Amino acid sequence: MVLGLDPLLAHYLTDVEVYIVDVPGAELVVDGVDPRAPLLLDARPADSGDEGEIRLFVYQRNVERSASSVSAVEAELAAALEREITAVFLEHDPPTPSEKHQLN
Repeated sequence: MVLGLDPLLAHYLTDVEVYIVDVPGAELVVDGVDPRAPLLLDARPADSGDEGEIRLFVYQRNVERSASSVSAVEAELAAALEREITAVFLEHDPPTPSEKHQLN
């Protein structure tokens, strides 16, 4: 997907559905998603033996804002994907409420 992504993390993105939109919708922001998030990885758990569905939402305007130039977009996407894959698949303890509010 992104050339700069660590191969150990890239295997989490096989058969991922990618959606590219301008910014996170108001309904996500109301639910606590940072409106400046460059992307969101939505992994639904597997049901009764079926594989889980993985959707990746890329927020184009936020990626453009966080990248310093056009040439830095790919590196920014790779870094954001690494953070999001780690948070969704590898971190087991959810943040406490005080830690969660410090992130925004």
